[in-house]
Amino acid sequence: MSPISANLSQTAVVEPGQENERLNSSAAEAEPRRTMFLASIPSDLSRREDAIQGVLSLENASPRSKLRKIYRLIEEFSNLSAPFVACKKGCSSCCHMNIAIWRVEADYIGKQAGRSPARILNTRAHRLEEFIGKPCPFLREDTCTIYQFRPYVCRKHVSFDTTPYWCEPSRALTVSVPKVHFSGIDNALATLTGKTSSDIFADIRDFFPDTQFIE
Repeated sequence: MSPISANLSQTAVVEPGQENERLNSSAAEAEPRRTMFLASIPSDLSRREDAIQGVLSLENASPRSKLRKIYRLIEEFSNLSAPFVACKKGCSSCCHMNIAIWRVEADYIGKQAGRSPARILNTRAHRLEEFIGKPCPFLREDTCTIYQFRPYVCRKHVSFDTTPYWCEPSRALTVSVPKVHFSGIDNALATLTGKTSSDIFADIRDFFPDTQFIE
């Protein structure tokens, strides 16, 4: 049985009136779109998602090589979700929130972008609201400059709504929306980071504190 599960979070309380009506309308539209996405997943892709943790654990490959395989697999799901999500090029609301990544991801981004990540010795936990409204250091003119090698949290983050209205930083923490949880891939990444010296977890801004991307 595939570990892919459709997690529908409870909607947070918002002020009554137009916003509440809009939230109810968005939820009514998002849930069927998520259901259609799940139905579109080929059985072979579902099986590979189910097996990836075990497959990678048997491979004699570098953490970076395994990370790329995880990225490629989640990208297949991302491509399938395109017709059912509000996410489009130029929509950067989620780039103005907390973006927690692993050290192995920071090393990979740094190598691809030609930048050295900061040396962080301990995991850094941040309040959910800490980076609300603060752009990712790799964002330029509402475009991700590291899209090809963006971290896992960015690859799996989608909105099944028809618009990015609830993704706006000023609203993002006031509601919960329908989500899809890829437990096979999540577990593969957890196993990868747990078996290396790279299991430090921090925000992308901790690893790359510059406020402007340098080409």
